[in-house]
Amino acid sequence: MTKSERLLKIVRLFRRQHKISLDELSRTCDISKRTVYRDILTLKQLDFEICFDDGYFLDGQTIFPELKLDDEEAELLGFCLNYTPLHQSPHFRRKLAEIERKIIRNANFGKCHKLGRHLVGFTSDNNHITAEQDRVLQGFVDALLRHKLISAHLKPNGKEFDGLKAAGLLIENSAWNLVMSDKVGKKMVKIPLDKVAKLVLSD
Repeated sequence: MTKSERLLKIVRLFRRQHKISLDELSRTCDISKRTVYRDILTLKQLDFEICFDDGYFLDGQTIFPELKLDDEEAELLGFCLNYTPLHQSPHFRRKLAEIERKIIRNANFGKCHKLGRHLVGFTSDNNHITAEQDRVLQGFVDALLRHKLISAHLKPNGKEFDGLKAAGLLIENSAWNLVMSDKVGKKMVKIPLDKVAKLVLSD
């Protein structure tokens, strides 16, 4: 096994298991512990976020190889990142800007600092998000990405729905809606964002 093959195998092991011990890495790859240390150092130099806490693990970030995008692809990507309705949320606007910076660092764009924005985007103040709605939206997207169950508290009467699964966001006539389902995904419910007082995620 070459070093490159071994490094790929170690990365696959990290992505398959939450944590893996030094002994297990050494045994699985059939290399010495000293070589494991050197390989982990090499991966760190390649920007893999490898951490240790009672075992080695890959930090929760997706690592992409160098991106090779042509001008049209870069323009479309810049448009999607900068004209999504999520830009109405201060939280997600910051996240999207950081995603754009990471893409540029790993792509063949020379010294540019922003992706293209020549396509015309739709902007409207009608779907402005309040600070309270922004917090609800953050919790909803967190539940969607982490597959957490939700308890939704509605206003003005405080009605509560338990055991819901986040299914997606829907924007109709500039109004935001949270789409959720029951635990088995058979019954869907669409709740306007401005009707949600609070979301509580399960542990």
